[in-house]
Parts: sequence; C-alpha cells; structure tokens
Amino acid sequence: MGANHWGHPYLGTQSSIAYFSCRVSLASIAFYIPMPFLVLDIPLSFVVDTILLPGDLLLKSESQRPNTEDAYCDLP
Repeated sequence: MGANHWGHPYLGTQSSIAYFSCRVSLASIAFYIPMPFLVLDIPLSFVVDTILLPGDLLLKSESQRPNTEDAYCDLP
C-alpha cells in the first residue's frame, strides 16, 4: 500500500507545483492535449487541501513530509 500522508498540510498542492514542469514536458509528447488538466490541477489541489486541512491538523503524521525539492523527470 502507499504511504499515509495525513498530517502534512497542503502536500497535494506542493506536489502539483513541484512536478508541474515534468508534467508539461510529458504533455508535449502528447501534443499538449492534457495541458488544460495540468493547469487545473494546482487550483483544484489547493481547494481539496483546504477542505482536508482540519483533518491534516488533527491527525499526527506517521511519516516525514516527502521532499519534493529534488523532483525530476524521467523523460522517454
């Protein structure tokens, strides 16, 4: 199973921003068709993270906050 990331506020938004350039590079391979969805991912992640914020603040995290600063792409 995947890691439990409850207790890390706004992790989805942080991940969306960190991996945006990689996703744009991959979208260029598909003639930029997925581009509108990539642009909408950041504000929608922010809205969902805001809705889930009380749960993130109440629950103790079971793991360290994932590091997205060293995000990189494996382009084909």
